[in-house]
Parts: sequence; C-alpha cells; structure tokens
Amino acid sequence: MPRGGKRPGSGRTPDLPLSEREEIAREYHQRMEAWAAAIAMGRDPNMQERWKIEMRMRTLATRVEEPTGSDHRTVVYHRQVHSEMQRLQARLDELPNQCAVPARRAKGVRTRFIRELASEYGVSKRMMARCINEFDFGT
Repeated sequence: MPRGGKRPGSGRTPDLPLSEREEIAREYHQRMEAWAAAIAMGRDPNMQERWKIEMRMRTLATRVEEPTGSDHRTVVYHRQVHSEMQRLQARLDELPNQCAVPARRAKGVRTRFIRELASEYGVSKRMMARCINEFDFGT
C-alpha cells in the first residue's frame, strides 16, 4: 500500500519491517491458540478425572513415607499401599491421554496479549492491532 506521493520511495517509511510485523502477529496468534487449548483441556472431563487420580496417587504416596534418595521427582510408596496404587494406575490407563474437547476461540485475553506484546517489542498498542490485522494465520 503506497504511503503517499507519486514518486517511488516517497512518503513515510513503515515503522516496522515486514518480517518484524509478521513475527509480532505470529506470536500473538500462538499465544491465543495456546490459551484456547489450555482452557479446553481444563474443560475436558477425562483430563479432570486424570488430575484427580494423579492427585490421589500423590497423596497416597506421601501418606506412608519410605526413605528415598536425592531424586525427589520419583514417587516412591510403601508396599502397604501397593494394591491401591495399582488400582488407581489401572483407572488412569483406561482414560484417554489427550484432550477430547475442541478448543474454542480464546475470549477476554486479546487486550492483555496486545499489551504484553507491545511492551515486549517496544511498539504501541495501535501498531500491535495493525500487525495482527495485517496477517491472518488461519485462526
């Protein structure tokens, strides 16, 4: 789109180069998709059930302590709770591992993402909106 004047190169130069405007828009769309996926995962009843089972397994493992090494990421449980842990693990294995709820359009976070990205890239909120409107990545 010409920026004014008939001669080539006349008019005001763009504030940001094309590559940087595309990078800003791509970052915005990635954040929106990630937000929508996280919300969908939170709404999925299968994932909620998985989290409840995992939380129950963690509390069960910490109820009866057994001496462990320096690796705190590994959950070690006492043999008294072994049958309960196997039952919970079987229920956990039955549930699907992926989110079954489709992701909806992220709502209520557009202005927050624009504000965050504007401060990260050092541009105005208006320039952010222009970058987002200029590029559409299928969302």
